[in-house]
Amino acid sequence: MRNNMSAKYTLTVKNNSTRRGDFAIFQESPNVNVPNVVTLAWFAKSAHPTATLEFQWDTDYSFVMADSAASGTGETIRARQVSPCNLSTSNKIALQKGGGDYSLKDQSQGETAGSLYIEESEDVGANDVLVGIGMSGNPSFLVPSQAGMEVVFTPQPAYWITFGSYTQGELIDVAQAKENAIKLKFDDVTDMLVTFGEDGAWNISE
Repeated sequence: MRNNMSAKYTLTVKNNSTRRGDFAIFQESPNVNVPNVVTLAWFAKSAHPTATLEFQWDTDYSFVMADSAASGTGETIRARQVSPCNLSTSNKIALQKGGGDYSLKDQSQGETAGSLYIEESEDVGANDVLVGIGMSGNPSFLVPSQAGMEVVFTPQPAYWITFGSYTQGELIDVAQAKENAIKLKFDDVTDMLVTFGEDGAWNISE
């Protein structure tokens, strides 16, 4: 099956090790014009030895806002607001403060197709909330809020799977996660089978 802009992916994962743990999928970091970008465990599921899991997702993007209280590695993020978007005609949104609270609103077309823009108003407090992007309804990358900043994400869609102790929505240390991960290359397919072996080795078949 050939990829397209609205592709839906299916990943089947087999735990052929003798260890119980969590399989987590995270995405390749996008290009971002601000520092302190955090990466989330985009999907995560637990698996006993010999278990088979299935992950499914699409490539529909979204803007995300979350509380900043949970902003350290290992903490779990729960999105407060998710606004669907695309990379061409609805790729810009504003973070505004009103009535003592924050919201994402006034969605519009951004300057350049292929990037996602979050325009933060001047009254936004530093680190009050986290804003960022997601895919298939789940947050994937977030940055701390900052007054008067326009955050620009340019996605580089690629996926990794790792094994360990993870919760969906958890802020992860990417370097550490990649020590026990494999990159999933959906070049000309939308379905893939991945097996995790006793020696920690991964095997991919399509």
